Amino acid sequence: MPKNTFYMIASIRFLLFSFFVLFSFDVVSQNLNLDKFDKNIFDDKKDFRNTKKKLENADNIFYQAISSELLFVHREDLFLLALKDYLDVSSRFNDSSSDLCLRIAFSFLFTNNKQMSEFFLNKAYDLNKNQPPEYFFVLARNKQLNMYFDSAIDNYNIFRSKVSADELQRFRSLIFKYIDECESGKKLVKNHAKAWVDNVEDVNTEGNEINPCITADGENMFFSFQSDFISDSLICLDCDYDIMSASINSRKWTNIKSLSNFNTSNNDEVISNISYDGQRLLFFKDVSENNTDIFQSKLRGNIWSEPVLKMSKNINTVYNETFSCYTPGDRTIYYLIDVNKHKDITFSAAKDIDEFSWRLGQTVSNLINTKFNEGSVFVSQDGKKMYFSSEGHDSMGGYDIFISYLDENNKWSRPVNLGYPVNTPYDDLFFSSTASGKYAFISSNRKDSLCKGNLDIYKVTFFGEPKNMFNSFEDQLISSLEDPVKEQYVPKQVSVSNNNLTVFKGKIFDAVTNEPVEALIQIYNNKTGELISRFNSNSSTGKFLLSLPSGFNYGISVELDDYLFYSENFNLPQESEFNIVEKNIKMMKIKKGSKITLKNVFFDFDKHSIKPESYPELDRLSDLLLEFVNIKVELSGHTDNIGSEKYNKRLSQKRSDEVKKYLIDKGVDKGQVKSKGYGSDRPIDSNDSEEGRSKNRRTEFEILDN
Repeated sequence: MPKNTFYMIASIRFLLFSFFVLFSFDVVSQNLNLDKFDKNIFDDKKDFRNTKKKLENADNIFYQAISSELLFVHREDLFLLALKDYLDVSSRFNDSSSDLCLRIAFSFLFTNNKQMSEFFLNKAYDLNKNQPPEYFFVLARNKQLNMYFDSAIDNYNIFRSKVSADELQRFRSLIFKYIDECESGKKLVKNHAKAWVDNVEDVNTEGNEINPCITADGENMFFSFQSDFISDSLICLDCDYDIMSASINSRKWTNIKSLSNFNTSNNDEVISNISYDGQRLLFFKDVSENNTDIFQSKLRGNIWSEPVLKMSKNINTVYNETFSCYTPGDRTIYYLIDVNKHKDITFSAAKDIDEFSWRLGQTVSNLINTKFNEGSVFVSQDGKKMYFSSEGHDSMGGYDIFISYLDENNKWSRPVNLGYPVNTPYDDLFFSSTASGKYAFISSNRKDSLCKGNLDIYKVTFFGEPKNMFNSFEDQLISSLEDPVKEQYVPKQVSVSNNNLTVFKGKIFDAVTNEPVEALIQIYNNKTGELISRFNSNSSTGKFLLSLPSGFNYGISVELDDYLFYSENFNLPQESEFNIVEKNIKMMKIKKGSKITLKNVFFDFDKHSIKPESYPELDRLSDLLLEFVNIKVELSGHTDNIGSEKYNKRLSQKRSDEVKKYLIDKGVDKGQVKSKGYGSDRPIDSNDSEEGRSKNRRTEFEILDN
């Protein structure tokens, strides 16, 4: 593992480092006297000397670990090396040395296997009740990790009472930070978040699985996996992290494989975020010994692009840029930057639709960033919620996950802790959710992980208000459990599952061959005409997926060379709830008989004047006719059957004439365009329902000759 990636070095942990250096571990600095043990445990003098040498070697490694500025995070390997010898020596003494048990307890505290720390701490106390102040500090840390918060506070206070006034003053902020975490933990556990958290055993191993990134539809997951973890030896030196993918099948994660075309054997590739459509991913890797930068890769058919594409120099600097995420429309990127060993969340906005042209990064509000370290960041698909991990705020210990809301002034609100059981006193980070917001995935080294404290992936299921409509069988299952959940948990008022958006997904085909095609998809704000986003469908499968936050009228254009464009309209009021629309789009060649509906051409009620929201669509149509000057087309207006047929035909004729006039004003030859009003003569759906009548009210475009 590179020394500047993955875990974040926090201010609180530097205080912890200074704490142990100051006390010099009196219990450790006193060499064990092997002479006092039964000589029969040694085979001979050589065995005695080898054991003594092993103990001295372990002590030296231990001192090297606590003397490193990278304590607790990056020098875990040294604590593990020390433990290997300590445990061997301890077994020779039948675990009968209090001092040695205390050393082992201290060492385990700084590894992922913190549960063993408490075991040896208890052994040390059983052997000798007269323990130094440091014992009570580590005991308090263990109690905090096990959520015995009152006991933890008591032991922190015992520690305070046993140290000198000068020592207490020096580390006052450290101790009170931990006590504050315990107080937060008591409140958060008492008021459970309305959620379930389950270990995703399908993908977890004895190694570390970090940063699960889920596509908006919840069908694909990407994560980084520590591929060369050696559990038997307790050693994890220069561990290599690779990016993996998995897909959901019958509610199980299967087809787990490495993205081998850009995973390397000598560098970590740590994923940060998958775009909402699953076609692009962000990750970071080493570019030099002490520098990491953010990279992007695109899915070309079934292959991720190689070489990967490095982000703008306005984002990648001389500092370490690590975890990052897209926002809806990919117009802004949020990322973590490490400046002088302190990590803050930063953002950069795109200068234009070109995703590689970025402005200089700006630090997010101090309401988000703290004097401690912030971790991974994720922006919801509706763009209104930011989830991030932090050791600050009201964390209950380690990294907790927080949520912040974007207000009407585009400012992020004061963050709120997602609460227990999403958060624990361990490290909980790397939040990623599906488009609905009901399901999320995190990484945590909580004590029920598969390998006793390594980072595993967990699924979080949030429970919102009861619904009358269900989007899936899983929703029905959850709803049926709603009453028992209410009895078990006291809901915490954190709104995390109200993503008011529409997911539009499907495949794009050639209308004749039914072969998938790679088409350009552009999303417009019909009110302003602004191009919000553009991307391509997958070249091998034709798949596309996009998220449309509520509160806007969207025009969607699908374009492909030598084909008529396809248009779709989504008018989503602010109060629109989460919805999934799946549709296969058939692209029609530019030839005689091809016909499309112009779904983004609008008129005022009972009038023929064109609304400004129609201009982007009509401009695309005029561009087509100006490019293909030999084609002749008919613009046809259609109505429902409400009102007299004579009136409907007259209105539809005026509307088609108005569209023709717009095109001619744009330079189209009037001989290319014929306009015709059909009234209600050619319905495409039943007029017995409002939905059917809405479909019948339309403007069509048909090629008469080419």
